[in-house]
Amino acid sequence: MAAITISTNTMTGRETIEKAQQENMSFLTDADVKAIAEDPETRLTLVLVRCGGGRFLAPADQAGHFIALIEEHNACPVTERSDYIRDVSLPVNVEIRGDAPRHETIKEIADSIKRKDSHIRQNVAERLDRQRRGMSPVEDYGGAFDGTNVSSDADGGL
Repeated sequence: MAAITISTNTMTGRETIEKAQQENMSFLTDADVKAIAEDPETRLTLVLVRCGGGRFLAPADQAGHFIALIEEHNACPVTERSDYIRDVSLPVNVEIRGDAPRHETIKEIADSIKRKDSHIRQNVAERLDRQRRGMSPVEDYGGAFDGTNVSSDADGGL
């Protein structure tokens, strides 16, 4: 009869990450990686896997698969060169996947556009008003602008 393993880890993935950062300098045990991988909130959090010949980042829920591939290749008697897993840790700039930014609703986007459009219209109106008030006397231009119509003393043949 097969033995049944019951997990005694009652911490969430987020709690496991915080504990590893505070107590283990961000290094993870197999149980830590499993706890992070099993939590839907943290399963896509990237972990750093360091090997003898390199390193790579993998989502916590897939790291075990890649580690198993490296260890399986290492056990193969046909290969000349083998690799090994040194350790697994959290990268310095760990980002807990699951904390995606909230997307704006269409109404919020439309309201934002309306506010910006209103602001632009107000700025244009203020600029035009400032230009009207700051115009030089009509004789400087040889014509007149009454706010609606322009009259000119220029030669009609021009």
